Amino acid sequence: MSGKILQHPGIRWGVMSGALLALVYLLPGYPLYILSLAAIWAIAQAAVLRRAQSGAPFVPEEALTVEEALRAYTIGAAYAAFAESELGMLAPGQWADLVVLGEDPVEADPECLAEIPVLVTVVGGTVVYER
Repeated sequence: MSGKILQHPGIRWGVMSGALLALVYLLPGYPLYILSLAAIWAIAQAAVLRRAQSGAPFVPEEALTVEEALRAYTIGAAYAAFAESELGMLAPGQWADLVVLGEDPVEADPECLAEIPVLVTVVGGTVVYER
């Protein structure tokens, strides 16, 4: 090696170049449907706010917009799982997996994303949770 330090161009570069980013939250050995939506929202919030647990900024130039974080959790995660023909968006022929939220995350204060309540959860077209 020449002694040069190679720097990764970062998430922001990938998003700006049109790459699909996947945010996923997996627990080994657990099916996806038991994951906590609060944990998923907390990860999305962290991607948007880019802060360490201490609250200090953590590479803030790599922050995602709320729209980018939502896209990464839906279309991007489906693509990463080789399931983009079945999952990731609401379209004819795809599974009808969705949540109805108590607030529009795009309009919400990013500091409060993890607190947005889930009102309804639909999996495969069937309501599995209703508040």
